[in-house]
Amino acid sequence: MPRNRLLLFVSFLLTTSLFSQPVYLRTGPVQPKGNISTQSLDSFARTAPRFAGSAFAVIRFDALPTQAEKEKLKASGITLLDYLPQNAFIAVIRNLPSAQLLRTVKAGAIFQLTPQQKMPQQLAQGKLPSWAVKTAGTVDLWLSFYKTLPADSVLQQLAKLGVDVIATNHISYRIIALRIAPDRINEIAALPFVEFIQAAPPKDQPLTDNSLAAAKAAPLRAPVVAGGRG
Repeated sequence: MPRNRLLLFVSFLLTTSLFSQPVYLRTGPVQPKGNISTQSLDSFARTAPRFAGSAFAVIRFDALPTQAEKEKLKASGITLLDYLPQNAFIAVIRNLPSAQLLRTVKAGAIFQLTPQQKMPQQLAQGKLPSWAVKTAGTVDLWLSFYKTLPADSVLQQLAKLGVDVIATNHISYRIIALRIAPDRINEIAALPFVEFIQAAPPKDQPLTDNSLAAAKAAPLRAPVVAGGRG
C-alpha cells in the first residue's frame, strides 16, 4: 500500500511538472494558468478583439495534439498555426468550441498576447535604435501579420488608423514597413492582426531571401537557447 501511494505521488509530481511548463516567446517565458472552463471561454468570446471575423491567441496543450485532434479543432473553428515551445501554438479562432471539446484534445490554457509580448524588450522599454529614427518624432518599424490574413485587409485597416506605410516590398513575407510616433507603438502592437513588431533594420544590412524568411517564420518563437526549436 505505501509503495502504491509513493508511485501515485511521483506520478502526480511528473504530471504537474509537465502541465505547468511555460510557453517560450522571444520576449521571455510565459506561465499561463489553466483556464479551460465554460466561464473563462465565455469571457474570452465576449472580450477578445477580432479582425476579419477571427481572434488570435496562444493555446497551450498538456501534450502535443495529434493530427486527428488538430482536424477536430479546425472543424470546430480553431486553426493551429505556428508552434511555440513548450506544447503551444498560435491559433486563429473563428468559433470557440466548448470547454469539454478543448479538454478532450488536451488543451490546458488559452491566452492572448500583450502588446509588450509582440515586440523586442528594448522597444517595449522605449529604447529606439538610432537607425530607425529617420524623421524627428517618428520611428520606422517592421510589422508582421498572421499568415491567414489577406494583406489588402491589413493595409486597409492601417490606412483607416492613419498609419504611414512607407514600404510594402516585403509583403509576400507578411512584413509591412511603417513610420509612426513612438507613443503609438503599443497601440499598433495591440491590434489583433499584428503578430510581431520590431525596429526596421539598418539600411546597410543586406536583406537576403534567407534573412527575410527568418523574419517571416514565427517571429514570436523563442530561439533554441531559450527552449525553442529554432
